[in-house]
Amino acid sequence: MSDEAQTQYEEQSLKPLVRLIILQGIASGQLPYHKDWANISFTNPTMPKVTIENQMNWREINGWFTEADAEAYRVIVESLPSRGGRITEVGVWMGRSTGALIEQCKLQGKTPAIYAADTFKGSQTGPDKAWFMQWRKDHQSVSVLRQFKRNMAEYNYPFLHIHTGRSTTIARQWPNRMFHAVFIDANHAYHNVVSDIKAWLPKIRTGGIIAGHDIDYGSVRQAVIDTLGPYETHGRCWLKRLTGDMRCHKCNTRIATRDVYCLNCGNHLTVTPY
Repeated sequence: MSDEAQTQYEEQSLKPLVRLIILQGIASGQLPYHKDWANISFTNPTMPKVTIENQMNWREINGWFTEADAEAYRVIVESLPSRGGRITEVGVWMGRSTGALIEQCKLQGKTPAIYAADTFKGSQTGPDKAWFMQWRKDHQSVSVLRQFKRNMAEYNYPFLHIHTGRSTTIARQWPNRMFHAVFIDANHAYHNVVSDIKAWLPKIRTGGIIAGHDIDYGSVRQAVIDTLGPYETHGRCWLKRLTGDMRCHKCNTRIATRDVYCLNCGNHLTVTPY
């Protein structure tokens, strides 16, 4: 058999096996999805090389994320597996916090799939409504989605997926326990924060993290306390590690089943116990 024929034979023999291994890796979160998987050499399969060159500084992007806030993303990225992983950022505005997340991924040498979910229409209700309406009046020609894409193009991060729509609607598209972490920074009205937590909490794996921004807002702080109980802070971010130990956040009694009410104090469990 000629060398060329031998190579073709090996490619055809290995292709189904390699595809299966890749698909299993993606499904388990150990490998991130990438469009170049379809073009790899099956006789010598390798991960697509990730380079983040000539990236803009996230601190130059319009937004409110700070260096102190970025500490939350250091903790989140640190918790991810060494390969793969999935993070959803709910509410991204023009990409300032997303850039901070990508920077942490680069610093820690990890390449998780990042899902950016937003309406890209700004906050038209809640405590930020007045500010956004004035901003829209002053920047009528600016497309938030277009600016987000332009900013993210500077990072050249191949595992970024953009989803446009309402947070709770997007959450329903994904199976439970799909993500390693979810970061919530959408509408800050109390009922919206509670709805976002309830929608995304089941999508996070045991041992994962749910977090968010603007804990200094009274509505956000109360929503987090009422649904998740105690939390840790990093800058203006709140963060909760989901250990799998199910307890009532009012009296700290262990919950043996997914009850609607705590059997000890009668507290109404506003979200599925974790």
